[in-house]
Amino acid sequence: MIRKKKTHRRADSRRLLTVCACAAVAVLSWGALTACDPITTAPPQTPVATATPSRPAAPDASKPCLAAVANTPGLQSQQLNKSLPVADVLDDYLQIEILIGRGGGPCSPTPVGLGTLPRPCRALASSLQDSLDIMLWSPSDVVNEAMFGAGADTYYAVASVGYSGSRGHTFMYRMSVWRFPDVGSADTRPLTQVLGDCRTTDDDFVGTERTLLDEKGDAVAMVYQRGNKVYLIDSIRPLEPSGKPLGGMNTASGLLPTSAMNAIEQWWNDQSDKVLASIAPATA
Repeated sequence: MIRKKKTHRRADSRRLLTVCACAAVAVLSWGALTACDPITTAPPQTPVATATPSRPAAPDASKPCLAAVANTPGLQSQQLNKSLPVADVLDDYLQIEILIGRGGGPCSPTPVGLGTLPRPCRALASSLQDSLDIMLWSPSDVVNEAMFGAGADTYYAVASVGYSGSRGHTFMYRMSVWRFPDVGSADTRPLTQVLGDCRTTDDDFVGTERTLLDEKGDAVAMVYQRGNKVYLIDSIRPLEPSGKPLGGMNTASGLLPTSAMNAIEQWWNDQSDKVLASIAPATA
């Protein structure tokens, strides 16, 4: 499993936002988390040189399909959490930021392992760290290989944990986007095929057609396409690292309400557009 950057953010009693950032990159392995010292609010992100996405070169069989990108953009989800239609959201939050490019090797659009993990068609129950390993009841690397095999050149994601009501309620969600070279090559099928065995609905939200999976009326996963990008937003049932369940939300499912997931979708569309506009497709 490709692991990326974990960020722990908390506002102190002086109401000054502090940032504690750890960066560790490992390919197909788990690196131990490192302690960090708090620093003041991070300066504005300096964009990487803008480049027009281009189709990848012929694959090299000696290289892997996927490659970790060490320098993640630094997008922060705290502002989003605070703006959600959820009562009493705290300043405290956790997030992990992930950026993956092509490794230069071959990628299969139908890798073994898609949709083979337990509890299909239900929200993932996981700690933030362990959520890196699973996506749509599949190993995350398998899903990414399928999307890169279908033509994607970049994967960017932020997973976030928020709290409300003096930490009595915890919510977790993940925002993912795959960029393709052009609109014509963008392909949602690796994702929608996994969802095909579930009771999904197709709807139109603010002019965007999407495939929606819900649990007791609350959105669990949303897949859709905008231009040359394919998106997955999924709600996660939060666990402690020990596996003990954390108190969920006051909804039928214990997850975020669909209204909050809709707000996450709109925020992610805007923010991920800005981030990807400044990132060229990466190849190891």
